[in-house]
Amino acid sequence: MRLIKADLHDLNATQLADRGEWVVSKMDGNLNFPTPVPALPTVTTALAKLKTAIILAESRALEAIDARDLAAADVRILLTQLCEYVNFTSGTDLGVAITSGFEPVRKPEPITLGVPVKVMATVSEYAECVDLDWQRVPGATMYHVYMGEGDPATITWNFVGASTRRNRRVAGLVSGKLYSFRIAAVGAAGEGPASEIVSSRAA
Repeated sequence: MRLIKADLHDLNATQLADRGEWVVSKMDGNLNFPTPVPALPTVTTALAKLKTAIILAESRALEAIDARDLAAADVRILLTQLCEYVNFTSGTDLGVAITSGFEPVRKPEPITLGVPVKVMATVSEYAECVDLDWQRVPGATMYHVYMGEGDPATITWNFVGASTRRNRRVAGLVSGKLYSFRIAAVGAAGEGPASEIVSSRAA
């Protein structure tokens, strides 16, 4: 499980060295991570090489700049591998993972689901069925279908099924009887508001 991230892509060489030293300081002697891979001395050596290369690159000599960039690339690889080790070793415990000095993975904010629109209920070509369809709701992973009978103002809604598509056939109805339906989108944020009520008789 990915609990923490290396987050190194936007760091310059100096920032990378600082990040690496911070992680090493947090993991050195950390009982949560007894056998780091790569070993911390390997990371420390690469960081020392990078810090020296940073100083030499201040001369703006092309060879020195190339050496700095290569040293930075080596540190990125080692810290990325160390991040993978922390994620693997921590299992599902974020509290353990963040003791490594790496940043936690930011989870995306759930999308607030809208109301399904253009909901239609039509007499099916199949006996004792009603066909439903509606427009896609952004962020929805599935849709819940509710059905009721009688006056829409006092109706008792019953869940009759879910669909990952934008349509659903409701079967097992009484032929010729009028039924009401409404749809609710479901996503990471849970179930959204229900649609307007639509009605149809069963075939």
